[in-house]
Amino acid sequence: MDEPLSSLDAALRTELRVELVELQRRLGVSFLYVTHDQTEAMTMADRIAVMLNGRVAQIGTPSQIYGDPRHLDIAKFIGTPAINVLPATTDSDGRLIVLGQFQPLRVPNSAGSDLVIAIRPEHLEYRRIGQDAAAPDNLVGSVRHVEHLGHEAMIQLSLATQPNLTLSVRVGQARLHDALSLAPQEQVALHMAMGAPLVFDGAGDRVPAIVMIGHEAGRAAAS
Repeated sequence: MDEPLSSLDAALRTELRVELVELQRRLGVSFLYVTHDQTEAMTMADRIAVMLNGRVAQIGTPSQIYGDPRHLDIAKFIGTPAINVLPATTDSDGRLIVLGQFQPLRVPNSAGSDLVIAIRPEHLEYRRIGQDAAAPDNLVGSVRHVEHLGHEAMIQLSLATQPNLTLSVRVGQARLHDALSLAPQEQVALHMAMGAPLVFDGAGDRVPAIVMIGHEAGRAAAS
């Protein structure tokens, strides 16, 4: 099937995605489905083959493609809203530095210093300034807009040190009321969930990263 739903409206596409999945199950045969719509790929596929520049870049389940992408372009293509991407570097011991803040991650020295990290909106947490903004691995952002999506909210922020760099933070029901009360331009501290950032080198290839815990992470933060 070559983009069979591309000319349909959103409601009909959603309905037919379910119909096609049920049809495949009833027939018990493999379907090869070509699409540029990442939502179709994530919701319909048992396995996804992502193509970049005319070659298959990665094959895996939807969970593997989303959570363990091998290349930065794959990480940016899959996920709505798009994954957050930040410039990063390392010190002489391979400890990761993001916009001047040490993060509890260590990468091989062979990865070089021209790095980026990518982190999903649901793996970023915010706190109002004064709650934990002094934590050494916090970034500080300024609220641009809060989107109320009913079951969740999406916060769009600009970083204090790089105003042109916008980040997205996904907030669930537990903190929905607090998120909706954020004022435009209000500053918040941002913290990355432990082990959540994905590290990529200058060519966009995935770099293995080791989470530092205990005294090692503390020593990095104090450096």
